[in-house]
Amino acid sequence: TKTATTYLHWLLGNHPEIQAPFRKEMLYWGNEKFYNYSEEWYYKMLGKITTNEQKISFDSTPHYIRNPLVAQEFRQRFPCAKFVLLVRQPADRWYSYYNF
Repeated sequence: TKTATTYLHWLLGNHPEIQAPFRKEMLYWGNEKFYNYSEEWYYKMLGKITTNEQKISFDSTPHYIRNPLVAQEFRQRFPCAKFVLLVRQPADRWYSYYNF
């Protein structure tokens, strides 16, 4: 939705203490088609199981904000998680959407 999530994903992924997920916008939480996948699959996608290094991981999926149940599930499963929400002034967002 043109709020610089790709840029933030790139910045975080290039930090030496942060493990970027294997794919941006995984859409795992709140998506019925992924309910057949285990949490182990989700952790593998985050890179948490494939590395022995203690790095911070992240999931950059803007669509999670659309489903209030996702926030509840995240809070239950990951009580210490930090959230970053990128927002834009609506007119600037539409201008960007129109031009790109």
